[in-house]
Amino acid sequence: ASADEKCAISMLNAMCAGNLSVASEYFTFVDDEGYGVAKKEDVIGGGAPWPMNRWMAYAKSRDVSRAMRANGIDAERACAKAVEAYSCLNNKLINSMAKHGEDNYWLCGDKPRSCDAAAFAQLNYHARSPACETLRTEMKRFPKVVKYINDVSERLVALEEKYRGQSGEAPPTVDASAWGDRYDAHHAERRRGWKPRAKKKEMSEKDKDMRRKAWYS
Repeated sequence: ASADEKCAISMLNAMCAGNLSVASEYFTFVDDEGYGVAKKEDVIGGGAPWPMNRWMAYAKSRDVSRAMRANGIDAERACAKAVEAYSCLNNKLINSMAKHGEDNYWLCGDKPRSCDAAAFAQLNYHARSPACETLRTEMKRFPKVVKYINDVSERLVALEEKYRGQSGEAPPTVDASAWGDRYDAHHAERRRGWKPRAKKKEMSEKDKDMRRKAWYS
């Protein structure tokens, strides 16, 4: 890799750790709905038998919640971090596709790099995990990111067959059109730490008249 590519790879790896990973942890371990779904599906139970799986999920949720509070991360901030990363990756993919073609592109050139491993691991989790419904409502605005997830999923099957001699099937195609719309204030009130925007209070005619008199007096 060239010096510029190495710089881009380092930047993308840092963004995956600082943005995408934070969003993954928040909506898996802290968000009420995400944590509830993840616990029910035993996503965070480690495959341990009951009741150990429930204790492991609780302990992890407690530790992550403390870390998020210490760093000022709530649902709105975690979601914003993910959107920031989606936007950056979407632009990066547009440029890479234009330069290398849609059949031979990766994030940084025409070969897979460490940043592809870091980005795909997080993006694929956001797209497929039952805990990340909120993040999918944001991801659907970035079509190149969704295409990247599907393309890399297929390429990994081909690479596994080529280098390990094991053939397999690609996971189901990610269909962004099936994802829900972005969360509004009604949904927000059901989520820990998610603060809906306050509506501006309408002034009465009496208040408006008093303000005009105070302004011109």
